[in-house]
Amino acid sequence: MRAFASKTSSRSTPPPSTPNPSAATHTLGSTASKTTTATRVRSRDQLDHQQHAANLRQQVLDEVMVPGRFKAFFKPEKQVDIAGEPVIRTAKSRSSPKKVSAAAAARSGTTAWPPVVEDAAKGATGELDVDNSLKTSSPSTGRSGRQSVGWRALEEVYAREVLPHPYVNKTYLDIVQVKLLDDRKTYQYWYRPIPSGSVTADDIAHAVSQHAPALRAMLARHAYPHAPGSKRLSFQFVRQSDRIASMDQLWKQLEDEASSENKLQQRQEDGKEQK
Repeated sequence: MRAFASKTSSRSTPPPSTPNPSAATHTLGSTASKTTTATRVRSRDQLDHQQHAANLRQQVLDEVMVPGRFKAFFKPEKQVDIAGEPVIRTAKSRSSPKKVSAAAAARSGTTAWPPVVEDAAKGATGELDVDNSLKTSSPSTGRSGRQSVGWRALEEVYAREVLPHPYVNKTYLDIVQVKLLDDRKTYQYWYRPIPSGSVTADDIAHAVSQHAPALRAMLARHAYPHAPGSKRLSFQFVRQSDRIASMDQLWKQLEDEASSENKLQQRQEDGKEQK
């Protein structure tokens, strides 16, 4: 009986268990997966936080006028993407090349940008239009170009507009010169009345003074295609006195006499050398 019990107990006792390597591997893999997932979640949260901060800084720049020296505090910092690699976000690059003036290009030996197209007929810079025809642009880069705008506006007023009074046309009005003041937006039209018959110089000057607002509006309207910002230009009419006109004629006469004397003296010297 005891032998039978010992055999039964020996049969009912399970053998000792051995470790399962596949189960251990599964446990380690799940732990590593959980760690990677947590890292990605933290990285994503950090990225969202940094993106929110960047949006907030940009909102401040859009809504508040920040002085230039304080804008450095609103620049984007190093940010980390979801994979955990550092990413440095820089400002957007220029979509077009930097403009280089002709003087700077001459000093550095490079080519000026944008390229300049010379209009030989008008002596102004131009650009190609849609139909590849040369379209004259505003000669506003130089003082002489700005001054030519005043003359062109006057010519177009005489050619296209209906003048407010007959005394302000070319028959009674001689525009001696167009002066551009130092502010580069004020044009002075120096004119000299041309009396004819019963029309005196004072009558012509009175007509110019009376209809000056209408003339200024016409000049501004025709100066706009040639000079950007011509709506801010101002035009003045200044009468040139007869004394100034006579002085100009006197100086011209003196220059002609001096030139003729120089030519005569040169001929005499040439004759002496031939003898």
